[in-house]
Amino acid sequence: MMHSVAFLIAILGGTRLTGADSGLPSTLAEEELTPPDPEMEAATSPPPFVAPPAPPSLAPLPEPQARPEPAPAHDLEAPHDSFAGFFNTHASSTAWREFVWRDYLTQPDVLLPLGLGVAAAAISHWDKRLENRAIGIWGGRKDIANGTAGALIGGSILLGALFPGDGRNGWDELWSVAEAYGASTATTSTLKFLVWRHRPGGGGRNRSFPSGHATAAFTGAALIELNSGEALGLPAYALASACAISRMDTGDHFPSDVLAGAAIGVLTAGIFDALHWGTGREGPGIARPPPQLQMGVLPEGGFDFGITFGF
Repeated sequence: MMHSVAFLIAILGGTRLTGADSGLPSTLAEEELTPPDPEMEAATSPPPFVAPPAPPSLAPLPEPQARPEPAPAHDLEAPHDSFAGFFNTHASSTAWREFVWRDYLTQPDVLLPLGLGVAAAAISHWDKRLENRAIGIWGGRKDIANGTAGALIGGSILLGALFPGDGRNGWDELWSVAEAYGASTATTSTLKFLVWRHRPGGGGRNRSFPSGHATAAFTGAALIELNSGEALGLPAYALASACAISRMDTGDHFPSDVLAGAAIGVLTAGIFDALHWGTGREGPGIARPPPQLQMGVLPEGGFDFGITFGF
């Protein structure tokens, strides 16, 4: 108790206590009051933390260069400005594979002509029975078939030349129409001579299968629908159907004749339209895009006109 009081008085009075005064061993008291040795602290203290150097920055790897794609078939040359251009574009395997096969023949659009062809084969067993019921229902007027077929042929040509659809031009559309009619007519004529079917009325008349009127009418209806859309396409198909019925009404064809002609017309129109213009899936086709008219106002006044043609 006395030692504690003396130690407290010494602290309050600023007196330095010795081992005898504090009641502690002298060595312990000296160790408590002896200032630390700086050299010893430097030797025993851990080294200061030094951040490791940052790794050298890696330069970004160069992006792989994309392989240049081959030029589309329609970029090679104009398809209808020269004989060489016509042959090179129309005989291009790339164009037929991309624009006709992938863009049309493997798409749902081809189901319409395929369905007409299947119907022609399925109904052929009842051809004579159905034809006997169809004869004379419209009075046997041949001018109905002639008028509707002629209207559809002329309408498809005029609409294509004067009012080409979006992304089309009149010159190439005229060629597309002409090639479709040429191919459908050649197909129908070849089948007429190969099949050599007698017409319903007999009398030594042959070459009944398929119907040439139906082929021409449905070729025109399909071309109108492809160029101008459903607003004109649906009425065009109605006229083509009237033409086909009229050919049975006059006793010139069996039902399977007109159905086969319709299938040939729609399929041929779709093939040549896809070849020239595509359908937006694989590309724009071999035909050229329409010219683009550009107009602007000059800073000093006046107007600037320009026309851009795509090849």
